Formats: sequence, C-alpha cells, structure tokens
Amino acid sequence: MKHLRQFIYRNLVRRPVRSIALILLAAVLSMSICAGTCVVQSLENGFAAMRNRMGADIMVVPYAALSRKNFDNEILLGNTGNFYMPKENTEKISGMEGVQNLSTQYYLTSVQTDVCDTPVHLIAYDPETDFTVAPWILQTDGSPIDPYDVVIGSSVRAEVGDVLTFFGTDVTVAAKLDRSDTDYDCTVFADMETILALADASGDETLLSYSQADDGGMVSTILVDVADGYDIESVKNDINIHIKKIRALQTKNVLSGVSSGMSGVSGTAKILMSAVWIIAMGVMAAAFIMMTGERKREFAVLRVLGASRKKLTAVVLGEGVTLSGVGAAGGAAIGLAVIFVCSGWMEKQLNLPFLLPGAGSIVLDVILAFCVSTLTGAAAASLAAHRISRQDTGTIIRSEE
Repeated sequence: MKHLRQFIYRNLVRRPVRSIALILLAAVLSMSICAGTCVVQSLENGFAAMRNRMGADIMVVPYAALSRKNFDNEILLGNTGNFYMPKENTEKISGMEGVQNLSTQYYLTSVQTDVCDTPVHLIAYDPETDFTVAPWILQTDGSPIDPYDVVIGSSVRAEVGDVLTFFGTDVTVAAKLDRSDTDYDCTVFADMETILALADASGDETLLSYSQADDGGMVSTILVDVADGYDIESVKNDINIHIKKIRALQTKNVLSGVSSGMSGVSGTAKILMSAVWIIAMGVMAAAFIMMTGERKREFAVLRVLGASRKKLTAVVLGEGVTLSGVGAAGGAAIGLAVIFVCSGWMEKQLNLPFLLPGAGSIVLDVILAFCVSTLTGAAAASLAAHRISRQDTGTIIRSEE
C-alpha cells in the first residue's frame, strides 16, 4: 500500500500541468457547490425569519394609499406615505369576529440625517398594543418605552442610550431592532406623543396638517392578528365590507411577491449548480480518459512487469481521488471566503432578505462540497480505469512499436 501511494505521488509530480488542471476543475466544482448552497440557504433563512416575525395577519390601510403605493414589498411597514384614516376604525375592527389583537402605526415623514445612509422614516406606534415591532428588538435597556424614547432600526448609526435629534428635539434610543432587510432597518419608532411633538417642532405646516394635532385621531395603518381557528381571508373580507374608505390586505399575499422572487433566485442557483456539476463531471471524465490514453504504453509495460489490472485501476483511482480531494478542499475554502466577504454585496444585488446559515449548516455545506467534488473525480477516474481494464496489452505494445 505504501509503495502504491509513492507511485501515485511520483506520477502526479511528474505531470504538474495535468495535475494542476484537474485540481482546478475539482476546485471550481467544489466552490460552486459550497457558495451556491450557502446562497440558497441564506435566501431561505432570510425569508423564513421575515415570515416568522411578520406578526400581523392583515394590514389595513387607507384606500387612497392604494393608488399611490405599491405594497408588494411593504412587508412590515403598512404605509410609508402621508395617507390617513380615522383611528376610530380600530374600535370597529376590534369588535369583529375573529380579531384577536390589533395595533396602529402613524407615518409622519422621512428625513435625511447623518445617522443613516438613507432617509429615516419617523413612525408612531403603540408600545402597549404592539406585536410587530417588539419581536425584532435585538438590544434594549429593559425599561418601558416612555415619551421621547425611540426604537431604531439596525441601519441607524446609534446604540441603546444614545441621544438623537430630529427637528431640534432630543430623543433617547431605548431599543434597537435586529436586521430585517426591509424599511424597518431605517425607521425610528416612537409613541404618538413623541411623534406629534416632533411634528410641532418641525415648524412645517404640511407636517402639522398631517399630524392633525388632535391627540392622534388619525392613523396610517392598522395591523390585525387573527385568532386561531378563524379563516384570515374571511376576516379580511369582513373588514373590507363593513368599513369604508379602507383596504384590508392579507400579509400572506403581500409576501407572495418576495416569495416568488426568492424561489426564482433559489431555483436559478440550483440549476446553475447542477449545470456546473454536469460540465465538471464531463470535463474531468474526458481529462482522465485522455490522460490514460496518453499513458497506454506505460500501463502496458506495467502489465508486462507483473502489475495486475486491479493494481492499475487502483493507480488511476488513487490519482483521481488525490487530485479531486485537493481541489475540493481548496474550492470549498474559497467558496466559503467568497460568501463571507461578498454576502453584503449579494444581498444588495438580489434585493431579497439574506441571512447566512449557522456555523453547523456552513460546516455541512463545506463537507457536502468536498464529498461531491471528490466523488465526481473518483467517478471520472473510474470511467478511465474501466477503459484500461478492457485494453489488450499485446496489441498496445505492438501498435506502439
């Protein structure tokens, strides 16, 4: 066995160009499997996290907002536009059969500040009834949200305890949300008292008119949690029938656009991985067959010297497994590095929720990439070994002479 390993090693070293080419093929296959699998899992994890934290089954928005807003991607914020409806609608909806919980949000405006790269949405929510913002809280000082306290999205450059200033008014960061890859990341939430104070401090007549200045008598969105055992579609239709100038939307339908996009990208990645595997398998098989074809006389001489067909097959398989194993290990490492370095860039390009899998899943992806690439090399070498076993030694030597 030791002599066989030494013989295989010398063969590989004597032909560096061929060896390096086969290692690169295996590396490309391993890298594509490792990186592709991580991308697909990250998309699925991101969407699953978003779906699990949705909270609301139904969101109710002013009917006027539908003509000016595209809600396909409004996953968490029901209405980031200056469209309002009477808050008394919450009393009507809360009394309907099947409604378990509801909470309101009020959109004031979006402002460009130096604490975020994109405009920050200023939104009022009700901390006492909220069930959509709280699940995203990552950091908090543990105290209740009081007037002039705010909850900030992950993209806002501030931490719990910091003081932010809007329209000359100081507010304190009481909590920070986890990354969601939605408008939540660039949003500042506060209670209605704080938002109305900011509107008043702005001195902007438009914002003052939006605020209604009547103790929060208007809201932008009503978020509804349907009780277990009730059909969400039926509750949604009931709301649309009995309340005027609003539109109730089922969040599952709102998510469908993102789900379709994620499924399309995942499907494309899987198809590309399959194509790479098929191409790599074909190229590696061709490379091993050409390699053994060039070495027909070498194998024939070895047969004359007493090497069995089984021994020659072991040589070819050993070379294939060694080269593909080295390439697989390097390719998996490169694929892993690409994912970690380029995950932010890929997220922006895909414009979809992107959440890297845990360490355990990543280790399994690396093992999968290594095994598939190595086995592909072994399978390609097996095809070449099969051709060797069918060759007649005497015929080969005579033809070479």
